[in-house]
Amino acid sequence: MKKIFYGFIFLISGTMVMSSCNNSPKENKEGEAADTAAAAQASPQEDTTGWISLFNGKDFTGWRGYGKTEVPKAWTIEDGAIKINGSGEGEAGAHD
Repeated sequence: MKKIFYGFIFLISGTMVMSSCNNSPKENKEGEAADTAAAAQASPQEDTTGWISLFNGKDFTGWRGYGKTEVPKAWTIEDGAIKINGSGEGEAGAHD
């Protein structure tokens, strides 16, 4: 009896997980797919879909190290991405 009950619970849980996975594009009020080109041209602070950008891709404005007042020297910006230049052990391995 327990095997049937657990099987039923597993089946219901799997069905709920699978039904929540929907990869179809979101549509706007006009029924068209969201325009990603317009979002890319929006200001770096907020795009047309309402997302707020945390990093502008140019400098560390608004960023700081944990427990610090500025960004550690090991962190740099390359090709619009934040990068750590260190020992390969992440921030914990940096000497700054």
